[in-house]
Amino acid sequence: DNYDSFKANVRYTQLEEALQVYSKNYYVGTVDMKGNYKQDVMTRMKNKNIASGKIYLHALMSIAGDHAHNDMAGAGSDYWDASEPTSEDNSWYEFFNHNGYTSVVPQTNDNPLGLLELPTIRQIWINHTKNAELLEDAYHSMYPEAE
Repeated sequence: DNYDSFKANVRYTQLEEALQVYSKNYYVGTVDMKGNYKQDVMTRMKNKNIASGKIYLHALMSIAGDHAHNDMAGAGSDYWDASEPTSEDNSWYEFFNHNGYTSVVPQTNDNPLGLLELPTIRQIWINHTKNAELLEDAYHSMYPEAE
């Protein structure tokens, strides 16, 4: 995958594994990682007997930008093509709604929330930034297999 800068995509898998220590109901998917698209997330959910119900879609971004607004939270016929249900042009919101789930997108003023809009996440970010050892963190980001 040419888009996998510094082999960073493995972090999404690692994050899902870490979050599932707290709850089996946490899943992490992406719009650009092969094997981790919305249909792959749904397959993992169904394999754990989560085939319906309310799901919360949250952007894994500090600020909810274009991907959050369109790819994840886009609602309505502009974001769903029934003739191609797994199309990347279909939003996660519509995809899950059309597959037996009820999608909820945390938002304010009709805009999806970015992680930094959540006070507890913002504080964690600030604490980690203050405590970061730049060179070591940069090395492990570029070479995750060296851990």
